[in-house]
Amino acid sequence: MSISRSRLIIIGLFSFFYLVSTTEARGIAERIVAVVGDEIILQSELDAGVNFLKAFSPNLPDTLLRREALKRMIQGKLILLEAEKETIQVSRSEVEEELRRYWENLLSRFPSEEDFQKTLTQEGVTERELKSRYGEEIRKKLLAQKLLQKKGLLQVSVSPLEVRKFYEENRDSIARKPPKVSLAHIFRLVTPGKEVEEKGQKKILEIYDIILRGGDFEEVARSFSEDERTKSSGGYLGWVKRGMLGEEIEEKIFPLKEGEISQPFRSPLGYEIYRCEKKREDAILVRHILIKVTPSREDTLREMNLLRQIRKKALSGENFESLAQKYSQDFETAKNGGYLGEFYIQQLPPQFQKILEKLEGGEISEPFFWLSETEAGTVGGFHILKVLDKEEEKFLPFEEMEEQIRNYLLEKKINEKSEEYLKRVEERTYIKTD
Repeated sequence: MSISRSRLIIIGLFSFFYLVSTTEARGIAERIVAVVGDEIILQSELDAGVNFLKAFSPNLPDTLLRREALKRMIQGKLILLEAEKETIQVSRSEVEEELRRYWENLLSRFPSEEDFQKTLTQEGVTERELKSRYGEEIRKKLLAQKLLQKKGLLQVSVSPLEVRKFYEENRDSIARKPPKVSLAHIFRLVTPGKEVEEKGQKKILEIYDIILRGGDFEEVARSFSEDERTKSSGGYLGWVKRGMLGEEIEEKIFPLKEGEISQPFRSPLGYEIYRCEKKREDAILVRHILIKVTPSREDTLREMNLLRQIRKKALSGENFESLAQKYSQDFETAKNGGYLGEFYIQQLPPQFQKILEKLEGGEISEPFFWLSETEAGTVGGFHILKVLDKEEEKFLPFEEMEEQIRNYLLEKKINEKSEEYLKRVEERTYIKTD
Protein backbone atom coordinates (compact mmCIF):
# COMPACT_ATOMS: atom_id res chain seq x y z
CA MET A 1 0.00 0.00 0.00
CA SER A 2 1.40 3.42 -0.89
CA ILE A 3 2.19 5.64 2.03
CA SER A 4 0.13 8.58 0.84
CA ARG A 5 -3.03 6.51 0.44
CA SER A 6 -2.47 4.81 3.79
CA ARG A 7 -2.15 8.20 5.45
CA LEU A 8 -5.37 9.35 3.84
CA ILE A 9 -7.21 6.22 4.97
CA ILE A 10 -6.06 6.52 8.58
CA ILE A 11 -6.49 10.26 8.97
CA GLY A 12 -9.74 10.27 7.01
CA LEU A 13 -11.40 7.89 9.44
CA PHE A 14 -10.70 10.10 12.43
CA SER A 15 -13.86 11.72 13.61
CA PHE A 16 -14.55 15.46 13.56
CA PHE A 17 -12.87 16.49 16.81
CA TYR A 18 -9.23 16.09 17.78
CA LEU A 19 -7.72 16.43 21.22
CA VAL A 20 -4.38 15.19 22.46
CA SER A 21 -4.58 13.73 25.95
CA THR A 22 -3.28 16.26 28.44
CA THR A 23 -1.62 13.54 30.52
CA GLU A 24 0.60 12.54 27.58
CA ALA A 25 2.43 15.78 27.03
CA ARG A 26 2.19 17.97 30.11
CA GLY A 27 5.49 19.21 31.47
CA ILE A 28 6.69 21.65 34.11
CA ALA A 29 6.40 25.44 33.67
CA GLU A 30 5.34 25.14 30.07
CA ARG A 31 4.05 27.93 27.88
CA ILE A 32 0.28 28.18 27.64
CA VAL A 33 -0.84 28.57 24.02
CA ALA A 34 -4.60 28.83 24.61
CA VAL A 35 -7.15 29.30 27.37
CA VAL A 36 -10.69 27.96 26.89
CA GLY A 37 -12.97 28.89 29.79
CA ASP A 38 -11.07 27.58 32.80
CA GLU A 39 -9.18 24.99 30.71
CA ILE A 40 -5.70 25.48 29.23
CA ILE A 41 -3.81 24.08 26.24
CA LEU A 42 -0.04 23.75 26.66
CA GLN A 43 2.65 24.16 24.04
CA SER A 44 3.66 20.51 24.43
CA GLU A 45 0.06 19.42 23.80
CA LEU A 46 -0.12 21.53 20.67
CA ASP A 47 3.28 20.23 19.49
CA ALA A 48 2.07 16.66 19.96
CA GLY A 49 -1.08 17.46 18.00
CA VAL A 50 0.89 19.06 15.16
CA ASN A 51 3.35 16.16 15.01
CA PHE A 52 0.52 13.66 14.91
CA LEU A 53 -1.20 15.44 12.02
CA LYS A 54 2.16 15.87 10.27
CA ALA A 55 2.69 12.10 10.29
CA PHE A 56 -0.34 11.75 8.04
CA SER A 57 -0.02 14.99 6.05
CA PRO A 58 3.75 15.61 5.77
CA ASN A 59 3.49 18.01 2.83
CA LEU A 60 1.25 20.54 4.54
CA PRO A 61 3.00 23.63 5.97
CA ASP A 62 3.50 23.75 9.74
CA THR A 63 1.44 26.93 10.04
CA LEU A 64 -1.60 25.19 8.57
CA LEU A 65 -1.10 22.08 10.72
CA ARG A 66 -0.76 24.23 13.84
CA ARG A 67 -3.94 26.13 13.05
CA GLU A 68 -5.91 22.94 12.43
CA ALA A 69 -4.58 21.17 15.52
CA LEU A 70 -5.32 24.17 17.74
CA LYS A 71 -8.82 24.53 16.29
CA ARG A 72 -9.65 20.90 17.02
CA MET A 73 -8.20 21.04 20.50
CA ILE A 74 -10.22 24.16 21.33
CA GLN A 75 -13.36 22.43 20.06
CA GLY A 76 -12.56 19.45 22.25
CA LYS A 77 -12.26 21.70 25.30
CA LEU A 78 -15.57 23.39 24.45
CA ILE A 79 -17.29 20.03 24.30
CA LEU A 80 -15.92 19.05 27.71
CA LEU A 81 -17.04 22.35 29.22
CA GLU A 82 -20.56 22.15 27.78
CA ALA A 83 -20.93 18.49 28.69
CA GLU A 84 -19.94 19.30 32.26
CA LYS A 85 -22.50 22.12 32.42
CA GLU A 86 -25.22 19.82 31.08
CA THR A 87 -24.06 16.87 33.28
CA ILE A 88 -23.68 14.73 30.16
CA GLN A 89 -21.55 11.60 30.32
CA VAL A 90 -20.45 8.87 27.92
CA SER A 91 -19.99 5.36 29.27
CA ARG A 92 -16.96 3.19 28.57
CA SER A 93 -19.14 0.57 26.89
CA GLU A 94 -20.52 3.18 24.47
CA VAL A 95 -17.01 4.20 23.47
CA GLU A 96 -15.86 0.59 23.10
CA GLU A 97 -18.80 -0.33 20.87
CA GLU A 98 -18.24 2.66 18.60
CA LEU A 99 -14.49 1.99 18.56
CA ARG A 100 -15.11 -1.59 17.47
CA ARG A 101 -17.20 -0.36 14.53
CA TYR A 102 -14.61 2.25 13.52
CA TRP A 103 -11.78 -0.29 13.77
CA GLU A 104 -13.57 -2.77 11.53
CA ASN A 105 -14.15 0.02 9.02
CA LEU A 106 -10.47 0.96 9.10
CA LEU A 107 -9.25 -2.61 8.58
CA SER A 108 -11.65 -3.10 5.67
CA ARG A 109 -9.78 -0.38 3.74
CA PHE A 110 -6.59 -2.49 3.61
CA PRO A 111 -5.98 -5.59 1.48
CA SER A 112 -4.96 -7.60 4.55
CA GLU A 113 -4.15 -7.37 8.26
CA GLU A 114 -0.46 -7.73 7.39
CA ASP A 115 -0.65 -4.76 5.02
CA PHE A 116 -2.32 -2.69 7.75
CA GLN A 117 0.41 -3.55 10.27
CA LYS A 118 3.14 -2.70 7.76
CA THR A 119 1.54 0.70 7.16
CA LEU A 120 1.44 1.44 10.89
CA THR A 121 5.13 0.53 11.17
CA GLN A 122 6.03 2.74 8.20
CA GLU A 123 4.12 5.67 9.68
CA GLY A 124 5.61 5.23 13.17
CA VAL A 125 2.21 4.73 14.78
CA THR A 126 1.44 1.78 17.05
CA GLU A 127 -1.92 0.02 17.10
CA ARG A 128 -2.28 0.90 20.76
CA GLU A 129 -1.63 4.59 20.10
CA LEU A 130 -4.06 4.66 17.20
CA LYS A 131 -6.82 2.98 19.23
CA SER A 132 -6.18 5.36 22.10
CA ARG A 133 -6.60 8.35 19.82
CA TYR A 134 -9.67 6.84 18.18
CA GLY A 135 -11.16 6.25 21.63
CA GLU A 136 -10.62 9.86 22.65
CA GLU A 137 -12.01 11.08 19.34
CA ILE A 138 -15.07 8.87 19.68
CA ARG A 139 -15.71 10.04 23.23
CA LYS A 140 -15.73 13.65 22.04
CA LYS A 141 -18.02 12.78 19.15
CA LEU A 142 -20.50 10.96 21.41
CA LEU A 143 -20.46 13.84 23.90
CA ALA A 144 -21.17 16.23 21.03
CA GLN A 145 -24.02 14.06 19.76
CA LYS A 146 -25.58 13.88 23.22
CA LEU A 147 -25.23 17.63 23.59
CA LEU A 148 -26.92 18.20 20.26
CA GLN A 149 -29.61 15.68 21.11
CA LYS A 150 -30.32 17.37 24.40
CA LYS A 151 -30.52 20.71 22.61
CA GLY A 152 -32.90 19.26 20.04
CA LEU A 153 -30.46 19.79 17.18
CA LEU A 154 -30.22 16.20 15.95
CA GLN A 155 -33.39 16.18 13.90
CA VAL A 156 -31.55 15.23 10.73
CA SER A 157 -32.48 12.74 8.06
CA VAL A 158 -31.18 11.49 4.75
CA SER A 159 -33.62 10.71 1.97
CA PRO A 160 -33.24 7.74 -0.43
CA LEU A 161 -32.82 10.31 -3.22
CA GLU A 162 -29.83 11.88 -1.45
CA VAL A 163 -28.20 8.47 -0.99
CA ARG A 164 -28.71 7.52 -4.65
CA LYS A 165 -27.47 10.91 -5.86
CA PHE A 166 -24.31 10.66 -3.75
CA TYR A 167 -23.60 7.16 -5.11
CA GLU A 168 -24.05 8.22 -8.74
CA GLU A 169 -21.91 11.36 -8.37
CA ASN A 170 -19.08 9.59 -6.52
CA ARG A 171 -19.30 6.08 -7.94
CA ASP A 172 -15.84 6.13 -9.52
CA SER A 173 -14.15 6.98 -6.24
CA ILE A 174 -16.26 5.22 -3.58
CA ALA A 175 -17.59 2.11 -5.36
CA ARG A 176 -14.53 1.15 -7.35
CA LYS A 177 -12.72 -1.87 -5.99
CA PRO A 178 -9.33 -1.82 -7.74
CA PRO A 179 -7.60 -4.99 -8.97
CA LYS A 180 -5.80 -6.89 -6.27
CA VAL A 181 -3.04 -9.50 -6.36
CA SER A 182 -1.49 -11.97 -3.97
CA LEU A 183 2.23 -12.26 -4.68
CA ALA A 184 5.29 -14.38 -3.94
CA HIS A 185 8.79 -13.68 -5.19
CA ILE A 186 12.36 -14.88 -5.37
CA PHE A 187 15.05 -12.22 -5.02
CA ARG A 188 18.73 -12.36 -5.85
CA LEU A 189 21.03 -9.56 -4.75
CA VAL A 190 23.64 -8.55 -7.30
CA THR A 191 26.88 -8.88 -5.36
CA PRO A 192 30.44 -8.16 -6.49
CA GLY A 193 32.74 -10.99 -7.52
CA LYS A 194 35.86 -12.04 -5.63
CA GLU A 195 38.25 -9.70 -7.48
CA VAL A 196 36.13 -6.60 -6.81
CA GLU A 197 35.70 -7.59 -3.15
CA GLU A 198 39.42 -8.04 -2.64
CA LYS A 199 40.18 -4.66 -4.21
CA GLY A 200 37.73 -2.87 -1.91
CA GLN A 201 38.99 -4.76 1.14
CA LYS A 202 42.60 -3.86 0.34
CA LYS A 203 41.74 -0.17 -0.01
CA ILE A 204 39.81 0.07 3.29
CA LEU A 205 42.64 -1.68 5.16
CA GLU A 206 45.14 0.85 3.76
CA ILE A 207 42.88 3.69 4.93
CA TYR A 208 42.51 2.06 8.35
CA ASP A 209 46.30 1.83 8.63
CA ILE A 210 46.62 5.57 7.91
CA ILE A 211 44.17 6.34 10.74
CA LEU A 212 45.96 3.99 13.17
CA ARG A 213 49.24 5.77 12.41
CA GLY A 214 47.71 9.07 13.50
CA GLY A 215 45.85 10.28 10.43
CA ASP A 216 43.03 12.74 11.17
CA PHE A 217 39.73 10.89 10.58
CA GLU A 218 37.98 13.87 9.02
CA GLU A 219 40.83 14.63 6.62
CA VAL A 220 41.13 10.98 5.66
CA ALA A 221 37.38 10.86 4.99
CA ARG A 222 37.61 13.97 2.78
CA SER A 223 40.48 12.41 0.83
CA PHE A 224 39.34 8.82 0.42
CA SER A 225 35.64 8.27 1.26
CA GLU A 226 33.41 7.40 -1.68
CA ASP A 227 30.21 8.55 0.01
CA GLU A 228 29.57 11.72 -1.96
CA ARG A 229 26.93 12.92 0.52
CA THR A 230 29.29 13.04 3.51
CA LYS A 231 32.77 13.24 2.02
CA SER A 232 33.04 17.04 2.03
CA SER A 233 31.99 17.20 5.71
CA GLY A 234 34.63 14.74 6.85
CA GLY A 235 32.24 11.77 6.81
CA TYR A 236 29.71 13.42 9.12
CA LEU A 237 26.50 11.36 9.35
CA GLY A 238 24.98 13.04 12.41
CA TRP A 239 22.92 11.50 15.19
CA VAL A 240 21.81 7.95 14.47
CA LYS A 241 19.13 6.02 16.34
CA ARG A 242 18.61 2.27 16.23
CA GLY A 243 16.68 1.20 13.17
CA MET A 244 18.08 3.94 10.92
CA LEU A 245 21.09 2.16 9.37
CA GLY A 246 20.24 -1.53 9.57
CA GLU A 247 21.18 -4.16 12.10
CA GLU A 248 24.47 -5.26 10.51
CA ILE A 249 25.88 -1.71 10.74
CA GLU A 250 24.35 -0.81 14.10
CA GLU A 251 25.75 -3.88 15.86
CA LYS A 252 29.21 -2.62 14.90
CA ILE A 253 28.84 1.03 15.85
CA PHE A 254 26.59 1.22 18.93
CA PRO A 255 29.11 -0.50 21.24
CA LEU A 256 31.74 2.14 20.34
CA LYS A 257 32.83 4.59 23.04
CA GLU A 258 33.20 8.32 22.40
CA GLY A 259 36.29 8.89 20.24
CA GLU A 260 36.59 5.18 19.40
CA ILE A 261 37.03 4.00 15.80
CA SER A 262 35.53 0.76 14.50
CA GLN A 263 37.48 -1.83 12.64
CA PRO A 264 36.72 -1.98 8.90
CA PHE A 265 33.65 -4.08 8.13
CA ARG A 266 31.50 -5.07 5.17
CA SER A 267 28.10 -3.38 4.84
CA PRO A 268 25.49 -3.59 2.04
CA LEU A 269 27.17 -0.59 0.38
CA GLY A 270 30.80 -1.69 0.62
CA TYR A 271 33.53 -1.47 3.27
CA GLU A 272 33.17 1.08 6.06
CA ILE A 273 34.93 2.55 9.08
CA TYR A 274 33.01 4.52 11.72
CA ARG A 275 34.08 6.89 14.47
CA CYS A 276 31.86 7.65 17.45
CA GLU A 277 31.85 11.38 18.21
CA LYS A 278 29.30 11.50 21.03
CA LYS A 279 26.79 9.19 22.69
CA ARG A 280 23.53 9.61 24.48
CA GLU A 281 21.02 7.11 25.79
CA ASP A 282 19.05 6.66 22.56
CA ALA A 283 21.48 7.72 19.81
CA ILE A 284 25.09 7.96 18.65
CA LEU A 285 26.80 10.78 16.72
CA VAL A 286 29.06 9.30 14.02
CA ARG A 287 31.32 9.92 11.06
CA HIS A 288 32.20 7.26 8.52
CA ILE A 289 34.40 6.40 5.59
CA LEU A 290 32.94 4.31 2.78
CA ILE A 291 34.68 2.41 0.01
CA LYS A 292 32.03 1.29 -2.44
CA VAL A 293 32.10 -2.20 -3.84
CA THR A 294 30.22 -2.03 -7.13
CA PRO A 295 29.19 -5.20 -8.97
CA SER A 296 30.56 -5.68 -12.47
CA ARG A 297 28.55 -6.47 -15.61
CA GLU A 298 29.54 -10.12 -15.20
CA ASP A 299 28.16 -10.12 -11.64
CA THR A 300 24.84 -8.74 -12.90
CA LEU A 301 24.54 -11.32 -15.70
CA ARG A 302 25.38 -14.13 -13.27
CA GLU A 303 22.40 -13.39 -11.02
CA MET A 304 20.01 -12.76 -13.91
CA ASN A 305 20.90 -16.10 -15.53
CA LEU A 306 20.52 -17.90 -12.20
CA LEU A 307 16.99 -16.51 -11.81
CA ARG A 308 16.17 -17.59 -15.36
CA GLN A 309 17.17 -21.12 -14.43
CA ILE A 310 15.10 -20.96 -11.23
CA ARG A 311 12.08 -19.74 -13.21
CA LYS A 312 12.56 -22.59 -15.69
CA LYS A 313 12.52 -25.08 -12.82
CA ALA A 314 9.29 -23.59 -11.47
CA LEU A 315 7.63 -23.70 -14.89
CA SER A 316 8.70 -27.34 -15.19
CA GLY A 317 6.76 -28.20 -12.07
CA GLU A 318 9.14 -27.66 -9.16
CA ASN A 319 7.46 -26.13 -6.10
CA PHE A 320 7.87 -22.33 -6.10
CA GLU A 321 7.84 -22.15 -2.29
CA SER A 322 10.69 -24.67 -2.04
CA LEU A 323 12.69 -22.78 -4.67
CA ALA A 324 12.18 -19.52 -2.77
CA GLN A 325 13.32 -21.10 0.49
CA LYS A 326 16.44 -22.44 -1.25
CA TYR A 327 17.47 -19.54 -3.48
CA SER A 328 15.84 -16.26 -2.41
CA GLN A 329 18.05 -13.73 -0.66
CA ASP A 330 15.07 -11.88 0.78
CA PHE A 331 15.47 -13.95 3.91
CA GLU A 332 12.40 -12.49 5.63
CA THR A 333 10.05 -13.79 2.92
CA ALA A 334 12.09 -16.83 1.92
CA LYS A 335 11.15 -18.67 5.11
CA ASN A 336 7.50 -18.28 4.06
CA GLY A 337 8.07 -19.56 0.54
CA GLY A 338 8.64 -16.07 -0.86
CA TYR A 339 5.17 -14.84 0.11
CA LEU A 340 4.97 -11.03 -0.14
CA GLY A 341 1.29 -10.48 0.70
CA GLU A 342 -1.82 -9.00 -0.89
CA PHE A 343 -1.65 -5.67 -2.72
CA TYR A 344 -3.86 -3.39 -4.76
CA ILE A 345 -2.00 -3.21 -8.06
CA GLN A 346 -2.29 0.59 -8.27
CA GLN A 347 -0.37 0.89 -4.99
CA LEU A 348 2.68 -0.95 -6.32
CA PRO A 349 5.59 0.75 -8.11
CA PRO A 350 4.98 1.45 -11.83
CA GLN A 351 7.47 -1.22 -12.92
CA PHE A 352 5.60 -3.85 -10.90
CA GLN A 353 2.25 -2.66 -12.29
CA LYS A 354 3.47 -3.01 -15.87
CA ILE A 355 4.69 -6.55 -15.24
CA LEU A 356 1.52 -7.62 -13.43
CA GLU A 357 -0.75 -6.30 -16.20
CA LYS A 358 0.45 -9.20 -18.36
CA LEU A 359 0.28 -11.94 -15.73
CA GLU A 360 -2.67 -14.05 -14.65
CA GLY A 361 -3.10 -16.11 -11.51
CA GLY A 362 -0.45 -18.84 -11.26
CA GLU A 363 1.91 -17.25 -13.79
CA ILE A 364 5.55 -16.27 -13.13
CA SER A 365 7.30 -13.17 -14.46
CA GLU A 366 10.60 -13.02 -16.28
CA PRO A 367 13.51 -11.81 -14.08
CA PHE A 368 13.62 -8.03 -13.73
CA PHE A 369 16.04 -5.66 -12.03
CA TRP A 370 14.85 -3.50 -9.15
CA LEU A 371 16.61 -0.95 -6.95
CA SER A 372 15.39 -1.04 -3.34
CA GLU A 373 15.83 1.69 -0.74
CA THR A 374 17.00 0.22 2.58
CA GLU A 375 18.13 1.78 5.85
CA ALA A 376 21.71 1.32 4.72
CA GLY A 377 21.23 2.76 1.24
CA THR A 378 20.21 1.65 -2.25
CA VAL A 379 20.72 -2.00 -3.17
CA GLY A 380 19.96 -3.66 -6.50
CA GLY A 381 18.89 -7.14 -7.43
CA PHE A 382 16.72 -9.32 -9.64
CA HIS A 383 13.20 -10.54 -8.86
CA ILE A 384 10.80 -13.05 -10.29
CA LEU A 385 7.18 -12.63 -9.24
CA LYS A 386 4.55 -15.35 -8.99
CA VAL A 387 0.91 -14.26 -9.04
CA LEU A 388 -0.78 -16.53 -6.50
CA ASP A 389 -4.19 -14.95 -7.04
CA LYS A 390 -5.57 -12.01 -9.00
CA GLU A 391 -8.88 -10.18 -8.62
CA GLU A 392 -9.95 -7.92 -11.46
CA GLU A 393 -11.34 -4.43 -10.94
CA LYS A 394 -15.03 -4.21 -10.11
CA PHE A 395 -17.60 -1.69 -8.92
CA LEU A 396 -19.70 -2.36 -5.85
CA PRO A 397 -23.42 -2.09 -6.65
CA PHE A 398 -25.57 0.56 -5.03
CA GLU A 399 -27.30 -2.03 -2.82
CA GLU A 400 -24.02 -2.99 -1.16
CA MET A 401 -23.09 0.61 -0.39
CA GLU A 402 -26.50 2.10 0.40
CA GLU A 403 -26.31 1.72 4.19
CA GLN A 404 -22.70 2.90 4.37
CA ILE A 405 -23.51 6.02 2.32
CA ARG A 406 -26.58 6.79 4.42
CA ASN A 407 -24.51 6.59 7.63
CA TYR A 408 -21.82 8.80 6.10
CA LEU A 409 -24.33 11.48 5.06
CA LEU A 410 -26.02 11.38 8.45
CA GLU A 411 -22.69 11.82 10.21
CA LYS A 412 -21.78 14.65 7.85
CA LYS A 413 -24.97 16.50 8.75
CA ILE A 414 -24.36 15.87 12.45
CA ASN A 415 -20.85 17.30 12.10
CA GLU A 416 -22.26 20.39 10.41
CA LYS A 417 -24.72 20.82 13.29
CA SER A 418 -21.81 20.36 15.71
CA GLU A 419 -19.86 23.05 13.92
CA GLU A 420 -22.78 25.48 14.11
CA TYR A 421 -23.44 24.77 17.77
CA LEU A 422 -19.79 25.12 18.77
CA LYS A 423 -19.57 28.48 17.03
CA ARG A 424 -22.39 29.72 19.24
CA VAL A 425 -20.72 28.22 22.33
CA GLU A 426 -17.43 29.83 21.31
CA GLU A 427 -19.06 33.27 21.18
CA ARG A 428 -20.06 33.08 24.84
CA THR A 429 -16.91 31.36 26.13
CA TYR A 430 -13.69 33.10 27.11
CA ILE A 431 -11.03 31.98 24.60
CA LYS A 432 -7.56 33.42 24.37
CA THR A 433 -4.85 32.14 22.03
CA ASP A 434 -1.19 33.04 21.90
